[in-house]
Amino acid sequence: MAWDADKKFGVWSGLDWNLKSDYLFTCSDFGDKLIGKAFHTKPNHYIHGMYPRNYYLTEPIPYLTKDERFYIDFIQKKKRENKKILFYLPTFRKHQLQFLGITDLEKINLFFDFLDDHGYFLMTKIHTGGYYSNNDTIADSVKERILSLPPQTDIYPFLKETDILVTDYSSVLFDFLYLDRDIICYAYDLYMYEHEDKGLLIDYQSLPADRVYSLDELKENLQEKVYKRDSHAEDRKRWLKKCFDNRTMDDTIQALLR
Repeated sequence: MAWDADKKFGVWSGLDWNLKSDYLFTCSDFGDKLIGKAFHTKPNHYIHGMYPRNYYLTEPIPYLTKDERFYIDFIQKKKRENKKILFYLPTFRKHQLQFLGITDLEKINLFFDFLDDHGYFLMTKIHTGGYYSNNDTIADSVKERILSLPPQTDIYPFLKETDILVTDYSSVLFDFLYLDRDIICYAYDLYMYEHEDKGLLIDYQSLPADRVYSLDELKENLQEKVYKRDSHAEDRKRWLKKCFDNRTMDDTIQALLR
């Protein structure tokens, strides 16, 4: 089971997820308390280790598809042009996604003008669930100014190319901690998500990231980052240990062989 402790799911959401005859793979005691409570699981049926997907955040990836190689070459070209790469990963919502939280294309284009002027380039990927369930899409006029990865794309090779992660309530925030880089939580619909959508399991204010609630605040935060030092490094290390407990792939293999 992948780390997904930021938002409610399973038993937390009123679903009867029964794993009493199966095993649950988590990474830490903290994961047991949150992820474990999303299932009906026997206490002795937890397996602890490192998620394989996270292993490749810090180790070379032995194989990339042709499309992945094409997109990574494109991103690396942008980096050679001295662009900082923002990866915007909005999570799945019950309703159709409003990309960047607004519908005003003029404001969105002004935002991309700002990114160009301040040395940023944005790539994104629509959540696969939102693409299929809600027909989430990005306007063609916006696509011309960003790299929009296909909804089926594995994001993990691209996290390694990312300078700043921009997300909202996605569990990718926790995996990105392995890279020890800046994170911005762009929560333009926090109240609605918390009270009318899936809801949250963790105190949002405690996360090791900057929090912004409008496109103007996101722009202001990115402008400050040009000059301001990262202030969350120690919190990221603490959360990394809390969530993943320094587990390695050796731990995973040994746990599965027991």
